[in-house]
Amino acid sequence: SFTDYDMLNEPVPIGLGNYAELMGDKVFWSSLWHNLVMVVFGVPISMFIALVLAVCLNEALRGQSWFRTMIFMPHVTATVAIAMIWLWIYSPGPEGLANRFLAIFGVGPWSYVTNPDLALPAVIVVGIWQSIGLKMLIYLAALQGVSLQLYEAADVDGASAIQKFFNITIPMLKPATFFVLVTSVI
Repeated sequence: SFTDYDMLNEPVPIGLGNYAELMGDKVFWSSLWHNLVMVVFGVPISMFIALVLAVCLNEALRGQSWFRTMIFMPHVTATVAIAMIWLWIYSPGPEGLANRFLAIFGVGPWSYVTNPDLALPAVIVVGIWQSIGLKMLIYLAALQGVSLQLYEAADVDGASAIQKFFNITIPMLKPATFFVLVTSVI
């Protein structure tokens, strides 16, 4: 980063020149702002949805393994395949899935990817959708590590499900929440 290097010629030391050029680049500041917006809005929303899904899928229910797999699938699917799916969903004409859905309510069609006002929220939605699976899996693993004795003691004390969630589940998930937060911001 302290050299001028084009991979064809020898690197030439330029000190902080690259950083000075970066500070004056409008695209750099725009991309930094967009990343900040994605972190501020995308991370908390995806963490919340992942926690809700993990709590729901921690209970014994029919098809539990299938639901876990379907929620985790976007995380392990190739990025190119995901991009193609979302390009079809966000297709600007009436053939796009999002525009078909909105047409039911008499809205649209919109051009999600090429409209500067809609592109960032569209990318945030894709990021949330793709990242929920791993976050859910981490929360699910942490939930299975919470001692059932804590919940039994809360039952004896007459705690409601909401009280157990906020007074037992959330505090016991603090390490997992911290891990999910840090990895999501990174």
